[in-house]
Amino acid sequence: MQMGDIHYYGKNYGEAEKVYQGLVKEDAKDPDAWRSLALTLRAQDKHQPAAEAFAHQAENTKDEMTGYTWYTAAIEYAKAGQKEDSIRALEKATASAGHFTPDVIQSWIEHKRKNEVDAVRLRPHPYEFCLYFDA
Repeated sequence: MQMGDIHYYGKNYGEAEKVYQGLVKEDAKDPDAWRSLALTLRAQDKHQPAAEAFAHQAENTKDEMTGYTWYTAAIEYAKAGQKEDSIRALEKATASAGHFTPDVIQSWIEHKRKNEVDAVRLRPHPYEFCLYFDA
């Protein structure tokens, strides 16, 4: 872990990624290795794999930071364009915080999908107008 940290803090992210990949292969349940890998991938703008690494970290920890880790995974999924995965990670973040019942969370998500996500997804993006109507 220490060698990966040296590479990470030296901004040698490619080498740090290799070290952390080796660590998670050795112990797939090590949340610290998953977090270090996720941070390294995020620093390289590799959002999809970073999201998956944050999700692995969250699955392997049950502490007060689990909700925040799921939230961070949701952000990375969103940056990768994986909206449905992002929503699922937000569901887990909210559920792990323990403030809302699953029914409340599900109804809120359904409301958001119906009134916001679908509304945006079903309409043309302004850039499409530039592509098709600008000469």
